[in-house]
Amino acid sequence: MTIFKEYVVTDVYYNHDFNKHEVLAIVCPIENESTHPLAQAITDYSVEQLRNIPKIDIVDMENISGNGVFAYVDGHN
Repeated sequence: MTIFKEYVVTDVYYNHDFNKHEVLAIVCPIENESTHPLAQAITDYSVEQLRNIPKIDIVDMENISGNGVFAYVDGHN
């Protein structure tokens, strides 16, 4: 039996060095490449807020089972 749960993002918490749209612009392209079920919810929320998936330079993205993703984005990890 397969159980499907739909995840929905309702809030975003972030460091005040960035604004919400800056955070989503970084997170969205990374989560869009992820295979995790929560990644789709994050991508959907980001696209709803930003109206598109930003084009950024993602290098060495790695899905780390049980710990999320790791990637270099525009030279930062």
